[in-house]
Amino acid sequence: MPISGEDKYYLPEDAENFDEIFGKNTDYVVDPEECMADNFGNLFAYGMDGPEGKGYPNPEIVEAVGDILLK
Repeated sequence: MPISGEDKYYLPEDAENFDEIFGKNTDYVVDPEECMADNFGNLFAYGMDGPEGKGYPNPEIVEAVGDILLK
């Protein structure tokens, strides 16, 4: 992220490990905190079974959130 005061936007295609970092559990990937908030909300709304009981594309993210909360 540039700190020169100029805004610079990157697309997911511009990052070679974008999906690895953000996962695919949410379509909201504009802000890391909001992305994690979606994963947190999904855990409490749907549990580990995910929406409609179909699981998550990246269950390790939701599992990690659960692990932290259960400590």
